[in-house]
Amino acid sequence: MASYHLPEYWDQRYQTDTEIFEWYQRYTELKPKIQDLLPKGGRCLVVGAGSSELSFDLYDDAEVGIKDIVSIDVSQVVVRHMQGLVGDRKGCEYTVMNVTELTYPDDSFDVIIDKGTLDSLLCAENGKEISTKALEQIFRVLKPQGYYICISYANSDMRMVFFTQEMLDWDVEIRQIPKPKLMDSVTSNDEFHYIYIMKKRGEPVTEQKSKKK
Repeated sequence: MASYHLPEYWDQRYQTDTEIFEWYQRYTELKPKIQDLLPKGGRCLVVGAGSSELSFDLYDDAEVGIKDIVSIDVSQVVVRHMQGLVGDRKGCEYTVMNVTELTYPDDSFDVIIDKGTLDSLLCAENGKEISTKALEQIFRVLKPQGYYICISYANSDMRMVFFTQEMLDWDVEIRQIPKPKLMDSVTSNDEFHYIYIMKKRGEPVTEQKSKKK
């Protein structure tokens, strides 16, 4: 089984390769598919950020208007490298953290973006267990009415069983996006990548707080 869930694997990989690498899709292709889910002024978590420019592209997009972006990865090597590229993007933060052990309080983020991270966790020998822990943590830190956006190579027959587990109280929508031409034969014979959109049920946090006052 692949070792994509292990920090040691990624540290070793990034020691020799710190070039920008985009899993599946670039932001320019993703934006038309997910822009309606990105709240202006909201707080965003990017899990398994790696050496992708997704967080920078999102921050720099004035039309979207998200300036509070936390990007996490298990590799201290790539986090240190990406921290050096943040520049003057105040509010764009990189942190070493495992998605299965998030340290943020409940209901912390308006949107959480996962571009290939869940797919990587499922490559482990105990992938089902690890991915379930990750989804539980993602659900916990996601605000009610917030969105978890998961981009995957796998169709609904392979992924919905994870997203519809009983403890995950959210609604699921699926969108498709054509694969870049060079990737048609890389991951599968499928012509599409899949965007799974989970909207957490419950009252918005602001309304909950106002009712408690």
